[in-house]
Amino acid sequence: MVKRGLLIVLLIISTFSLVSAINATFEGPTPVNNYVSSDTDSLFINATIANFSEIPSVVVELNSSFRRVNYSMSNISQNTFQVNISYLANTTFQYRIYVNDTNGLNSTEYRTVTINFTQPWEYNSTYWETTYIKNIATFWASQFVPSTGAFIMDLNETGDKQNDFLRSQMLGRHIYGMAVAYNLTGNESYKNMLVNATDLLRGSFWDSTNGGFSNDDLNVSNGSQTLVPRNEKSMFTQSWASIGYLSAYWVTNNQTFLDYAEESYDLYDEKMWNSTDKAYADIANDSWTITSNEYTFSSTIDVAIALVLPLYTLTGNEVYLTRLKEITDSSISHMINDSSGMIVGSYSPGWVNTGNTENYTVGHNTKYSWYLLYMYNLTENETYKTQAISVFQNSTTFGWKDQYNIWYEELDLTTNESSKSTIGWWVIEDGLVAGQTLYKYTGNEYYYDFFKKSTGTYIEKLLDESEGELFRDLNLSGDVIDFNKSYEYKAAYHSAEAAILLSKTMDGFLGVPYGSFGTLDANRVTSSASPATSASEESAGTYKGYWKRVIDYNDRELSEYGEIKLTVRERDKILLLVKNSSYFIGIEKNNPLIINISGGENLAFKEASGKIDLNKDGKYDLLINSQNFNQENNEIEISIKSIDEEIIPEVEDENQEEKSEVSKINAYLILAGFVLIIILIALIITFKKKFKK
Repeated sequence: MVKRGLLIVLLIISTFSLVSAINATFEGPTPVNNYVSSDTDSLFINATIANFSEIPSVVVELNSSFRRVNYSMSNISQNTFQVNISYLANTTFQYRIYVNDTNGLNSTEYRTVTINFTQPWEYNSTYWETTYIKNIATFWASQFVPSTGAFIMDLNETGDKQNDFLRSQMLGRHIYGMAVAYNLTGNESYKNMLVNATDLLRGSFWDSTNGGFSNDDLNVSNGSQTLVPRNEKSMFTQSWASIGYLSAYWVTNNQTFLDYAEESYDLYDEKMWNSTDKAYADIANDSWTITSNEYTFSSTIDVAIALVLPLYTLTGNEVYLTRLKEITDSSISHMINDSSGMIVGSYSPGWVNTGNTENYTVGHNTKYSWYLLYMYNLTENETYKTQAISVFQNSTTFGWKDQYNIWYEELDLTTNESSKSTIGWWVIEDGLVAGQTLYKYTGNEYYYDFFKKSTGTYIEKLLDESEGELFRDLNLSGDVIDFNKSYEYKAAYHSAEAAILLSKTMDGFLGVPYGSFGTLDANRVTSSASPATSASEESAGTYKGYWKRVIDYNDRELSEYGEIKLTVRERDKILLLVKNSSYFIGIEKNNPLIINISGGENLAFKEASGKIDLNKDGKYDLLINSQNFNQENNEIEISIKSIDEEIIPEVEDENQEEKSEVSKINAYLILAGFVLIIILIALIITFKKKFKK
């Protein structure tokens, strides 16, 4: 009887499990298997869940060739669950639903969908240039006060003034924003504004007694200029105020502005640089007595980006390149945390961490990654490229939220959650610049995925195309919670930087937007419209600076000795650097020019005069002067011995190990199920035999 009762119990348990097992079913309008989406890059998934005892955890697993992501589904009604996954890359995805509650774990079959839809801002440099001019530069031009040279800073949702205070570092950033606008359009109004603002920067913020820029607030109400003293000079302020000088020199070629910038650099070098630790101290008082000798992101990488990098690219002075290398090498050696692989904390002399090892500013890390790529571009130091990839990947692991397409602003690694309840506009902008730049350097879709999703948030949530500018803050669900357009630390800078770097990388130019090539080309197409109305969309303006154009073999059909036709914009000279498999072109003018590169046995040139030198780095430098071009067809034929496509390292699939473990577990569960069935059958047969007896 006991054995018979045991059999009945086992049969009841088995039957109950089969009847009440949790079940998930796809419902329309979820795409059917092998669907091709050509009208949207979003994936709407709808499911009905049955036989759950409590509201279950329902997750969509989305797989592509470069990423695997889980998205939580929302409970819409009693049995209905939904999720809308937006801004997907143009590729093929597999997806299925996992459901888990007290009745167990179940999943649907896999379905396949191919996304074949391109947003207007993808691969489109003109979009980014036009968007910046229309929505950002125009907005700030309307906030300029010619009588003082100031930009009104504290603005509400509609751009109305909330107070009259201005800081030197924000004025420098605004000058940079106007320089980018002038660079993109050639509109003289932008240049006039930035020159006027630079006069205010020098006249009101520069300490004529001790040198340097004060951290003071300047009250510019009613045409007056009254400083509210703070007795503080931070390297954050010094570098971002100095970018105003450099931007003015970039646009005007006026030596006075460069002299001001170099004077500033020399002063900071004397007062704040630690030659042993290769870093700048953070803060001093007005007479340059150091009050905080800590090394922070603002006193290291910000100084490199805002001051030293443009100084080098504007002048070519190797002193500045040496300093860039020192700052970069020190940051890699001391500021990247071993456990997270991200920039963290602040450090006292000797690079002793001051204790802040848990809170990470994610935007600083994504910015650091694209900065490292530009340093790699200047130096070809592979360590910089490797670290750029590593820091970005770690930032995506810890600081990216797929569910809402957002970057956390600050991250607490003890909880892997945000340590702030808000996300600033600038975090999203630095994230999308980093994703696009890494994609251009590697060709790996993994990085493009973050660019596209970050851009979706930028355009859909932050950009105010009605009133102009970006809203200030998002919450942790990616919704706007601060609609103000500016405050004491928000200027045109981040948007200007994003616009010009994205525009140029999409055009194939990898570099920084500064150069020493003199005044703008008078023959280029410019706009006579005022900044408040429109800007020329016919011309992208001048690319004044040392840009490098990378010929991307992945975008072209080549035989072993094929032909590459590359359309560039002619400048005073063209520099072609040939190193192994990489071809870089620096350009300086603005007229259409076709360069043909065809196969041959020797590195030589035809139909143009110039010279080829093998330089100290083992690279061939081919310098061709513009007056030597064949003006009838503008073609130069350059023979190259061989074309070897660069091998792009694949991004390691961080989820591969997890996938393998899941596969093993599934296999064990299936095996266990078979064993259980065999045991039940054996028990039934045994009991039947005994009952017959």
